Amino acid sequence: MAILDGNTAESAAAARGELPDAEDARRGVHGEVGVMIGSHGSHAVYGTAAIPLGDHAGAVVSFESDSFGYRRQHPIHP
Repeated sequence: MAILDGNTAESAAAARGELPDAEDARRGVHGEVGVMIGSHGSHAVYGTAAIPLGDHAGAVVSFESDSFGYRRQHPIHP
């Protein structure tokens, strides 16, 4: 709660790089996303983002979703 109470609209805009006279106006959300397409219907999507929060904090969020086309069959040994 202390973090939320200490932020203002101006500090949030500065952290996003929206104020031209901000201390570090180049800060903003940075990240990457990717996809995978494989055989038998396998596919995935994934990503991560680094989010600045104020002048001295940040958060990193990531996600992944995948599906593999078929269930692998293991041979039965007698």
